[in-house]
Amino acid sequence: PDVRPLIERYNIELLDELNAEVLERTALQVTCFSTTVFDLARHGVPTLLMNSPEVPEGLNIYLKEYGYPAQPDAILAQLRSGESLDSFSAPVKEWASSYFEPFNPHV
Repeated sequence: PDVRPLIERYNIELLDELNAEVLERTALQVTCFSTTVFDLARHGVPTLLMNSPEVPEGLNIYLKEYGYPAQPDAILAQLRSGESLDSFSAPVKEWASSYFEPFNPHV
């Protein structure tokens, strides 16, 4: 999908690091393929997964193999309507928690 109108409408930043300050102001991540999908989901930040000719398997890996709960079309629909993305927060946080466990020094 063409996301240019959304980039023009919202305050979009390209980031090269993820830290607490960035997390506080991040409502959505956009990527084709990145392990930060997990990192941000742990904090309740959804990711708009895009299809890319350079990494065509990226979208399928997250949506089909990992079962990522925030479907791209649903995120885009909410963005276009001006609705908050808060409804994606709990599902992505729960999804990420199924892949992470607290550190256990006895294992």
